[in-house]
Amino acid sequence: DTLPVDLTTDKTVVFWQQETVTFLICDMHHFTSLSEQLDNQTLSDILKYWSEKVSILIRNNNGIIDKFIGDAVLAMWFANPDKQQSIRQAMRAAIEISYFTRAINKEIFDLPWELSIGSAINTGEAVLGNAGSNGQRDFTAVGDAVNVTFRLEELTSEKDGRDLIIGEDTAGYLPAVKEHFAFCEYVLKGKELPVTSYYCSFTELERFLSTIQPEE
Repeated sequence: DTLPVDLTTDKTVVFWQQETVTFLICDMHHFTSLSEQLDNQTLSDILKYWSEKVSILIRNNNGIIDKFIGDAVLAMWFANPDKQQSIRQAMRAAIEISYFTRAINKEIFDLPWELSIGSAINTGEAVLGNAGSNGQRDFTAVGDAVNVTFRLEELTSEKDGRDLIIGEDTAGYLPAVKEHFAFCEYVLKGKELPVTSYYCSFTELERFLSTIQPEE
């Protein structure tokens, strides 16, 4: 239920709704190193171009952007009774963002190396609402599911094909994940027990999406 809100007071946060949410995080690899070689204007142009296109790709896959954090984006899918469809849409968005990111150097910017992303998808309960104060509020999500998604993305690696890490709860809604992708357990900061997850490359993910049935 919606919590009572007193708009005349300077409350820091107002939360009003709990949902099962599928989260997607995409973060550019090695962007900090890139920032040491490029001027601020070029970096700003890259991020502006990237964020504008990524916003379109997420919306085209029925996702909602929670926020951009530098060279990363957090998106979410909720209020859809078909959780499997939401997860497939998040996966498709990750693939499209990956392809677009790799193409940036060829399309516009002359960069010292090809840009790439690491991604994580996780599903769980989160509290959605308007965070902020003094009349400045932004719709956002908080909860353990969000934190785990960030921690999983930090573990992605270009070297061993861990482009995308998928949380256990996401795999629970889409069981075919467990059949197709490698199993792994991570001890995440702030968690006492290892977190079960699955990982794959974007190539493997695209092949996976082409083989599963839409109604699955």
